This record gives sequence, structure tokens and C-alpha cells, in this order.
Amino acid sequence: MQKSFRETASFIIQVLISATLLFICLAIVFNIPHSKVATAILTVIIGVIFLLSYGKELHLIHYIVGGYIVILDLWAYRNLDNMFSLSRSLFWVFLALAIGYLVERKKISYLTMLIPFLAISALFTILMIFQIEQVDDGRLYYMNRNSIPVFSLSYGALMNVIWSRQHNSKPQIWPSILILFLSFLSKSRIGLFASILYLILNMMPYIIPVASKFRKEWKLSKRKVIALIFLIIASAVIILLLIKYSRFNTVGVSSNGRVKIIESYFSELTLRNFITGFNHTEIDKLLSKNLHNSFINLLMSTGLLSAPVFVIYGIAGLKLFKKSYYLFGLFIILGIYSLVEKFIFFGIGDFILIPIIYLSFEASEQVTILNHTDKEYNS
Repeated sequence: MQKSFRETASFIIQVLISATLLFICLAIVFNIPHSKVATAILTVIIGVIFLLSYGKELHLIHYIVGGYIVILDLWAYRNLDNMFSLSRSLFWVFLALAIGYLVERKKISYLTMLIPFLAISALFTILMIFQIEQVDDGRLYYMNRNSIPVFSLSYGALMNVIWSRQHNSKPQIWPSILILFLSFLSKSRIGLFASILYLILNMMPYIIPVASKFRKEWKLSKRKVIALIFLIIASAVIILLLIKYSRFNTVGVSSNGRVKIIESYFSELTLRNFITGFNHTEIDKLLSKNLHNSFINLLMSTGLLSAPVFVIYGIAGLKLFKKSYYLFGLFIILGIYSLVEKFIFFGIGDFILIPIIYLSFEASEQVTILNHTDKEYNS
């Protein structure tokens, strides 16, 4: 009876996760009314079923992390008219925490992410190719062009991680090609760069064994040469695209808009708001509420209260470096993207970052994702 309930609950959770991830994207694209309330309701339903199914397996640390995230969100929004107003991104984080737990325990199906990934890919392709409701600067409806690679990379990378966990195999190549295609259509510079790096990352497990087959005596240093060659090729492709296509060549390349935004933050920075974070009155003095940097954005709104986040982020990176070249490479790509966009830390990128952090703290003997690939890297 208990097993039957858990199987049914697991199926319902995965269906709701798939539907919620798709809805989150649609809500941003079309600015759906009351989407925050709808997202909150869906997340609460998922949370209740999740706790009924896996609550006994959770440890005290899980509840501490959940409480800390709520406090962090409340503190960031402390000066709104409603002090206890919760951001919609808070529910994204809780959903990401549930997904991360399921990924770590191998209790989430590849199909759960395949459906929303293919759905948003089809939607973005149709909107961009036919230029439906497309305006200047690459916007689609209410969504900025940079949101397209953000969604596609987050959902596609998570889908690939689940695939590798589920099948204990190398990552699939086709999702990274589709992500690159969508980033190209969106004309997002950082999106295109991150997508090329992600494609290279997914190709490496296939390329290195082939190179080793012909030159088994090569050491790791020789294999680094292979990686360097592909990075050079990727850089050349980016440069050619920047030259050929006007959006990459002329719009924003010579602009220092992001630099001015960051400078406005530092010009208003004091010891007090460095410790406590900026209140909303102080944020309104900045050139933009979005500093286009996930790390500074979090520090701006929460101050040193966010210190544990940065500590965990750093520890996770060190652990991934020792455990999995693939996951560490993905971790680095997310970090690069986050340096120029609000991507992680209460962002869409949390849907892939949090599962990766879960896996980084997984016991060494339990790590299965791309183990054979890591051995090929080290052999």
C-alpha cells in the first residue's frame, strides 16, 4: 500500500513539475495575469505531495535551508508596502530544491524535463523565425532576448544531467545543438557563448576516447591540448558571427552600459548597505535594479545575510572539481553566464544549479554521473 502510494505520488509530482516549469516560461513570455499566485499554488501542491512522500527521508538540514531561503527572500523585499510579500522566484527556488533532491535520489524521470524543454524550444523557434510580436532589441512579447538561452540552457542542461543519471551514460549531444540554435536566433551574445561552451562540454566525453584510441600513450597534458583546440575553434566561430551579423557586431558591443550600472552600485555602496543590503529606496537610485550580475545582485539585496550562499557555492565548486569534470564544467559555464546576467540565486538558472549542488555533496561512492567519462579524462 505504501509503495503504491509513493509510486502514484511520484508520478503526480513529476507531472506537476513538468507543467509548472512550462507555465513559468509561458508566464514570463506572455505576462500571464496572476502568474505569481498560480506558480505559488502549483509549488505548494508539489511541496505537500513531496513532503507526504519523502518527508521521513528529509534531514534537519533540509528544513534549515528552506527556512533560511524564506528569511533571505523576506529580507530582500523588506521595504515593500507589504513587508511579507514573497517574490515569485522564491517558489522557483523551492521547486528547484525539490527537483535537486529527486535528481540526487534518481527519483525523477528524463521525460519530466524533456516535455517542457521541447515545448519551450518549439515556442521560441516559432516566435523568432516568424517574428511574431517581435520588437526592437530582440524582445519577444514581454521577454528579453537573453531569457531565451537562460530557459533553454537551464532546462536542457537539467534534462541532460537526469539522462546521464538515469542511464549512467554520456550526455546527449542534440540538446546542446538545439540550445545553440535557439541562442543564435535570440542574438544574445552571452547566450551564444555559453551555448558553444556547453556544446563543447558535451562533445568532450565522445572526442577524448577517440583521440586516446589512436594515441593511447598521450598523457592528460596532451588531452588538454585537444580541449584548447576546441576552445580556439569556438572562439573563432564567435568572432566570425560577431563580424557577420549586425546585432552581434553593432548593438551593445562598444557600449559600456553594464559597466555604468555596476559603477552606480559601487558609488552608492556604504558599509551599512554592504552589511544589510540595499533597501528599495536605495535601489531606486541605481541606473538599473538588475545589475546584470547574479553575485552582486544577491549581495545588493541581502547584504552579508547571503554569506552562507557564497560559502556553499564555493564548496560545491571545489567538490565538483574533484568528483566530475563534466559537472564542474557545467558549473563553470553557469558561473560565467551569471557574471553578466541575473541567472542564478533566485533566478531560472537555479533549476540546474541547485541539482548540481546536491550532487556535489553526494557521497563519493554514490556518484554515478559520467563516472566512466571522468576515468577517461584521468586515464
